[in-house]
Amino acid sequence: MSRTTDRRGSRDGSPRVVVVDDSPFMRGLIADLLTDAGVAVVGEAGDGAEALSVVAETRPDVVTMDVEMPGMGGLEAVERLMDETPTPVLMLSAHTDEGAEVTFEALERGAVDFFSKPGGEVSTGVSRESERLVEAVRSVAGADL
Repeated sequence: MSRTTDRRGSRDGSPRVVVVDDSPFMRGLIADLLTDAGVAVVGEAGDGAEALSVVAETRPDVVTMDVEMPGMGGLEAVERLMDETPTPVLMLSAHTDEGAEVTFEALERGAVDFFSKPGGEVSTGVSRESERLVEAVRSVAGADL
């Protein structure tokens, strides 16, 4: 279910982000990590179709996009997003790493960068990587499409 929120941490020009992941737990975890770092999470979506709607409504500076989702997956959503509402996208998935074919496909379709979700215990793995995630979001938000 899509949700438009405004969890602003600071009003210092931090990027406005929409978090897209089919796991409600992972959406909440990512949103909390970004919010704790002062990044404004302005919306969330559970699949690509919802993401298109939330992005059109909120006009964020960056979208974190999972690759594997039911319905419209991340790859199709990135391509449609670039056609409909061009917005910098950070692919965020256990399936994206530097050598993975899906990573290159996401970049070809318009994603700006990727972030690999750590293996093992997901919540602690992502939490350990929170600084790197926040840095990637800030970097992607400044991309010139």
